[in-house]
Amino acid sequence: MRFTIPLVTFVMAALLVLPAAAQPLAPVVADLEDALRSVDDAMAVIAHSKPSRARDRSIRHLENARFRLAQALDSLGHRGRPGPGANRDRDRADLQPAGLQPMDSVTFADLLNQMKELSFANDQLAYLRDASRRNRFLTSQVLQVVQLFDFDKDRVEAAAILYPRTLDRDNFYQVQKAMEFEQGREALRKRIRIIDRSEIPVETRP
Repeated sequence: MRFTIPLVTFVMAALLVLPAAAQPLAPVVADLEDALRSVDDAMAVIAHSKPSRARDRSIRHLENARFRLAQALDSLGHRGRPGPGANRDRDRADLQPAGLQPMDSVTFADLLNQMKELSFANDQLAYLRDASRRNRFLTSQVLQVVQLFDFDKDRVEAAAILYPRTLDRDNFYQVQKAMEFEQGREALRKRIRIIDRSEIPVETRP
């Protein structure tokens, strides 16, 4: 019995270093996706609450949690299968680190069409959150998505959803021109500042 604890420790250590492919991934992926949906639901509720410092902190923490969940899903997904657009638009590979590609034009066109068929902004935003989990975007694509919405508050929310998944962030300021009023532009700048303060270096984001 004196070897029980060391043996358990050894087995646990071995499991941690086993290749992910040797472990059943489906339950893990399902749990991560459920958690990501819960975070998205919480973000949607908080985003429409009264502005306050507590609200900003909550959004920042949720953005942080959402990034880490999406990062985990990406890691698991890349071990088994390529993401959408992995074999297309390779001529744009110089826009981002190796292995990271924006959503290809065919898939993006389908995304826009699907969103146009939805009647309510909340449904469009929910669909957009789902699409953003496994995909990355260019600022030009974000601008097209944002322009689908009629009101600045929804445009800000759409831009905030896609900002963490945008590859050419240096150009993201261009999204401000989709806002109708200065209040909307300032709201977008504030949301971006909150995300940028999430203590996750940009170069480590998937």
